[in-house]
Amino acid sequence: MIELKNVYAGYGKKEILKKINFAPETGKITGIIGPNGCGKSTLLKTIVGLADVVGGEILVGGKNKEELSSSQIAREVAYLPQSKTTPDMTVEQIVLHGRFPHLDYPRRYKKEDFEIAKQAIKMMGLYDIKDRYLAELSGGQKQKTYIAMALCQSSPVILMDEPTTYLDIAHQIKLCGIIKELADMEKTVVTVLHDLPLAMRICDSLCVMQNGEIMFSGSPDEAVSSGVIEQVFEIKMRKLDGEYIYEY
Repeated sequence: MIELKNVYAGYGKKEILKKINFAPETGKITGIIGPNGCGKSTLLKTIVGLADVVGGEILVGGKNKEELSSSQIAREVAYLPQSKTTPDMTVEQIVLHGRFPHLDYPRRYKKEDFEIAKQAIKMMGLYDIKDRYLAELSGGQKQKTYIAMALCQSSPVILMDEPTTYLDIAHQIKLCGIIKELADMEKTVVTVLHDLPLAMRICDSLCVMQNGEIMFSGSPDEAVSSGVIEQVFEIKMRKLDGEYIYEY
């Protein structure tokens, strides 16, 4: 559903991404990992048009992204950014915004839109606080609200930039289960993660970045055995009881 071919991108005259070839698989969880400032977030922003493409080609749903409107792209790709505002709106109102790309003129919600929003709210465990304003919520509750909005968008591709931020361990585990459910529903899930053991545990494929380039793409086992993890992060990892941990 998404493919980047030899893409160069950045902000204004500042080039961040170089020679990016990226095609995450449908029905799989692709984790983007790498040190701070390597271009992980910029890669997601490039896909949805929030960074300047200066070379290469991006395909969304098999079509050149330049030929698609912002609404057409939003119907194909849901994006959960790392930094989010706190508008004066309730949880339900925020989640319903995920339906906006699907609305015809005049922009009025239909029964189907409310039902999809309701299911997303329930999926994230927010139903009891759906009428509360975002400013009243904890950081974790706000994060879950924006994840629910992304789910409500009903797009085949979901991009998440650090989705576990602000979530306690119990809700991180629940979110990982939801991410796996989305992949099982044949969604293409791409998520930026800083927690390497978590990335190793939940991702089918890892994209390892450094200095704006993709250094490696493959399974977590292949990433460790290739030596790229040690090269990029200057750490060692080993498997213990089937899961990767840091080697001290």
